[in-house]
Amino acid sequence: ARRELRVGSCWAFAAPRGDLAVQLAVPVVPTGVALEHVRREALGFGDATSAPRRFAVLGWPVAPDGDGISSHQGDGGDDGEDEVRGRALDLGTFEFVDPRMVDGRPYQRFPIADGLVDRPLAAVTFRFLDNHGNANYTCVYRVAVY
Repeated sequence: ARRELRVGSCWAFAAPRGDLAVQLAVPVVPTGVALEHVRREALGFGDATSAPRRFAVLGWPVAPDGDGISSHQGDGGDDGEDEVRGRALDLGTFEFVDPRMVDGRPYQRFPIADGLVDRPLAAVTFRFLDNHGNANYTCVYRVAVY
């Protein structure tokens, strides 16, 4: 059973923007992602401006040898050293509706376009682009990949 979310029991980061990287327990070919915030009833007259609004999701494929995340060597610049840059797939940009709104739900699912992911992913990055108006911090309560 899933634990109920409580106001303030979130991953909070200072600013409207931030990244959350998640290594998946097992590689999957996802069909969607989800974001959850506390229920409207739990917010009462509280401030929901810290809820994420727009976010992008990047997918990190399993390495060809099946061990870890896929990457490739790139030119490291003048120092002659190579740097590793992952080959992330852009899974889409989505918008989370404020859960206080009439049509806002605390758990919102976002489908990934059919055929976009053709191989298993080892990890995903949720890139939060802004929130619902809080300039100081953003609260992320629960994310899911399905």
